[in-house]
Amino acid sequence: MVGQTNLVETSGKERAIMAQTDVLIIDDDQSWIRSVAHLLEDAGFSVEAAEDGEKALELLMTEHPALVISDVHLPGINGLELLRQFRQHDHQTPVLMVSAEDRVSIQERAMSDGANAFLRKPISASLLMCYVRLHLGDRRTLQREPGKNSDDW
Repeated sequence: MVGQTNLVETSGKERAIMAQTDVLIIDDDQSWIRSVAHLLEDAGFSVEAAEDGEKALELLMTEHPALVISDVHLPGINGLELLRQFRQHDHQTPVLMVSAEDRVSIQERAMSDGANAFLRKPISASLLMCYVRLHLGDRRTLQREPGKNSDDW
């Protein structure tokens, strides 16, 4: 985990430096969490995960992640409600919503409720890393084994 730094201002990249956790992954699919966590940890990011909305809300308030990746469909508090509740307390932390469902109404709702992006599963590793770097900055590089391709999740 990234240690906390004492900064007075908490905007943009300073918030990412202050974060205890770089990325919080919220999804009820454990294999998807493991795959994404492995990708991000290999790239040097610290990762926490939650499998339901209640645990996610607790981690959002205690870990102060620099980036959130959340599925729309979660047990308990669903991803859209989680996003609304989180945005009542935090308007700056980037949130990427993901779903295998491709209904435009869900995408529009997520974006109007404060999501920074909506990605449809399966998501290629390279696309996900582009969004992570876009929101956290390019302070780390993805380390891949030569000759290995990334799978979609």
